[in-house]
Amino acid sequence: MKLFINSGVCERKWNGNVKIRELDNDKTELKIPNYLEKERREEYITVILPCVPEDLEKDLTIQRISLHKKNTKTYQIRKENGENDKGIYALLRSTSVVPDDVFIPATMKDRVTIIRRIRFVDDEVDYGQFLSNVYLIKVNLRCDETLPVYMTYRNPYAITEQYVFYRNRYSYGITKKLETFIYVNKRNSKDFMSLSQL
Repeated sequence: MKLFINSGVCERKWNGNVKIRELDNDKTELKIPNYLEKERREEYITVILPCVPEDLEKDLTIQRISLHKKNTKTYQIRKENGENDKGIYALLRSTSVVPDDVFIPATMKDRVTIIRRIRFVDDEVDYGQFLSNVYLIKVNLRCDETLPVYMTYRNPYAITEQYVFYRNRYSYGITKKLETFIYVNKRNSKDFMSLSQL
């Protein structure tokens, strides 16, 4: 397996939302608050990663890993010698617009499993407070299949940036494509769906 983490997960960390701490043996503890709406409080979700904190400043792919759920609030990613062709995990957050969200083509919903949706209170000067979304997902594709992932906002009228997950005969991969511009209107709005709908 592989793990992809987009740089948006750790952006705006100065707000105190995302906490990053270096651990021994080139590991990093990533703590993200999860807002519980019914209780009106936050609890931290922890992801332990086999990398150093500086690696999280840009998009990162970690090869040959396995994901372990230690308890309801802690996930650990471990390096292994396994193969890379059994799927790809991703930790995603859109930060280019607010309130943020991540969309996929509706026809591809069976290829994505939501492991965890984390929502925390974020703020922007011009917008105020909003609930930001971080998704921990697993992508399973058939050979020669691709999955575009659109980093956008909650009710988009257009989608302008995407990552593309793909699988070939040998392994999974991901590429970033910019300047893709798709208008979302009444005719095609059902062609796209938020990861929150899975």
